[in-house]
Amino acid sequence: MAQVKTYIAEASSKIYDTAQLKSKFISLNKKTPVKALSSELSKNGFKPLTGKSDYYGGSEKIKSSDGRTESMDFAFQSYSKASSKDAGAVGVITLKASTGES
Repeated sequence: MAQVKTYIAEASSKIYDTAQLKSKFISLNKKTPVKALSSELSKNGFKPLTGKSDYYGGSEKIKSSDGRTESMDFAFQSYSKASSKDAGAVGVITLKASTGES
């Protein structure tokens, strides 16, 4: 098996602010997979939390020396259940990659 050496040429990361994440979850809650997860949590007595610390998300991008790029976008929102120590969350992670070929 041949070994391939790849070096990181560029890397960047960003943490989203609460306003960006609230807007993102308004949009995500209209899409079937996230809507289904939110609905299931609601059926089990959970409610979405909307405080500043109840959202977390950001992005990571890496470009290798051979021209390939990879990126990850992630967002999470906390849920709680009244009169319970139980906690929950809905999260979405999107991964993208390119080969670097034109």
